Amino acid sequence: MGSHPRVNICYLDLESFLESKPKAIGTFMNGATSFYQRVLPISGVVVLGYEANGISEAVYTQLYIRLSIPRYGALK
Repeated sequence: MGSHPRVNICYLDLESFLESKPKAIGTFMNGATSFYQRVLPISGVVVLGYEANGISEAVYTQLYIRLSIPRYGALK
C-alpha cells in the first residue's frame, strides 16, 4: 500500500527529457552533497535511482545537482 498511487507517473525516454531540463537533480547513496547543505532551485526535476542499480551513467551526466539524503538512526 502506501501513497504511491497518488503520484502521477509517466513513462518516457528520460535522457531525451532531461536534455530540455537544465536543473535536473539526482539522488545518490554516497559521494554527493547532503540535501541539507545545498540551496535548491525553486523548480526542477528530481531523479530517484533504483535502489539496487542507482542512476544510469547516461542520466548521471545530465544532472545539474547531485544530492545525498542522509540516513539517521540505526537500521533494523
